[in-house]
Amino acid sequence: MKAKSNAKVMMRKQERLLEQRRRQHVRLLEQQASEDVDQQL
Repeated sequence: MKAKSNAKVMMRKQERLLEQRRRQHVRLLEQQASEDVDQQL
């Protein structure tokens, strides 16, 4: 029982890490895109 709950906690932590990484990646892409637009203008 305890091992199962531990696995669930680990899964949640990994999901949160993946979510954070994806958000950071999206933010980086948005920054690059806005910089590209600035250069075009």
